[in-house]
Amino acid sequence: WDGVQTAYISGPGNFTNEAAFKADSTLKSRLFLSDIWVDAVPESEAIVFFGDSITDGNCSTPDANNRWPDHIAKRLQEANRKVAVVNEAFSGNRVLTDGMGVNALGRFDSDILSHPKVSTVVLMMGINDIGWPGENAITPDDKEPTAQDIITGYKQLID
Repeated sequence: WDGVQTAYISGPGNFTNEAAFKADSTLKSRLFLSDIWVDAVPESEAIVFFGDSITDGNCSTPDANNRWPDHIAKRLQEANRKVAVVNEAFSGNRVLTDGMGVNALGRFDSDILSHPKVSTVVLMMGINDIGWPGENAITPDDKEPTAQDIITGYKQLID
């Protein structure tokens, strides 16, 4: 939700066949559209980036597509690779426990396995497990995880 990309909100009406429309308002987050499904060539594949604010783009330059997965997407496009880049990250996400949304273990099936043709998952998550445990966390009753707890969580995602 911190994707720092302007969302354009239309007025009433069906604009699905329009190349452009006059926006009634804008927001500085990606809030409404969760998926766009398209027909893909048989040899295509998808890379899913699964992470927290670092991957989501928190504090990135607004509307610049300057998140690190955007740079990888650009390189793949320039190389004419038939690869979709899917960013399934959100700020505050943790591997083990819920906080600012459902934890990675709880959303892996819906946010990774639900995408067709996934060939690669890039995981960049865990800093919020370390940096926001216990009393300083959004969920203050959480115990501070050990390194082994986080490693076990990673292994569950891999398996």
